[in-house]
This record gives sequence, structure tokens and C-alpha cells, in this order.
Amino acid sequence: GTSDATGQFIVPNNLVDEFIRPAMFKGAITQLTTAINGVTSNGVDIPFRNEEFNTTARATVAAFGSTKENVNLVYDGYTATMYTLARIYDIGKQFARQSQGAAEQDVLSELADGFARGVSHYAINGSGASEPYGLITALNNAANRYDTTFTAAATLAGSVASGIATAAADLGERDVDDGLSALVDPTTYWLMLRQGADAAGFYFNPAQGP
Repeated sequence: GTSDATGQFIVPNNLVDEFIRPAMFKGAITQLTTAINGVTSNGVDIPFRNEEFNTTARATVAAFGSTKENVNLVYDGYTATMYTLARIYDIGKQFARQSQGAAEQDVLSELADGFARGVSHYAINGSGASEPYGLITALNNAANRYDTTFTAAATLAGSVASGIATAAADLGERDVDDGLSALVDPTTYWLMLRQGADAAGFYFNPAQGP
């Protein structure tokens, strides 16, 4: 029936299957960083060793009774400003009540997804002006101090491998060889896997690097 009087009242409601939603976002940056929870202030002071004065050199042999090498410890500090990611979803009371908890669960999932995307974006690309100072922004503003140049290969895959290997070698020279990771954007990564020599110049220009 199409009304209560013609039988709709006793006809069961539509059967609702399991809710289908897109895959949740997985932020790669959160796997490479250390999260500090429970911070209640509006900033975090980060002390660090001064690079110019504290590049550790080898200790030298000193004769017995001679004056030993005297070096200083020099520290700098950086204050990380705290920012808040915020979003509101408006849902009706009837929707929340009749969904039997599905609406609240979906809203929480959407918020978690949006926050993960926000953290990943700002941690990598944040400009530092009224938003976090992103990794790529910091590296670009640091001139060539943290850059490594490499010779391009004939394919994108070869260029990516050359770039990663060259950077890893430079880090190894600085005794940084534990827990190394390479962060490559998804488009470059998957094209790198599929690409052969004939298509190298079509998708990307290897001479410019990945």
C-alpha cells in the first residue's frame, strides 16, 4: 500500500545494507614523524644544537701532560606555534536518532579523514604564515644546505632511484643511516613503476629529475 490505510503501516521498512564509504586517507607524513600528545600550551620550545659550532669533528691525540682540546657546546632554540584544525558537520536530531548510531559514526570517520588530510598537507606544504611551517617550505627556504644533486637517468624510475641513492649516500657520510625513508608523491611513484625507457620523456622529463 501507499498509505497507512491501505497497508503501508504494517509493511516493513526498506532493508538498509551496510554503509559503503570511500577508503579513508592514510597520511604518509604521520608515519615519518613523532606525535606529542597532551600539549596544553599555545607553543612548544624546541632546543637544538647549533649546526655551525657543533659539527662533531674527530678527537685528536694529545700527549700526556699536554693541554687538551677545549670545545664549547652551543645551543639554539625554536618555538613551534600550535594551530587548530576544526570542522563542523550539522546533522538533524531525527537523522541521528533514526540512524541508530550510524550518523555519529560516519561523522567521526569524516572528521578523522579530514584532520588526517589537513595534518598531511600542512606538515608538508604549510606556508608558515598563519599556518604551520611545512617541510617542503622549510627546505626551499634553506637554500642548498639540505639539497642533493644527482645525474638523471634515461627513465623516470632510474632518475628516482638515482636521486634516492645519492641522498642516502650523503646522509651516510653524515652518519645518518638508521630508519631512512624516502617520500615520493603517489603520481611519481606509480608512474615510476610502470614506465619504460620509451615513455620516459612522455610523462616526465628525466633531465629535470623526478
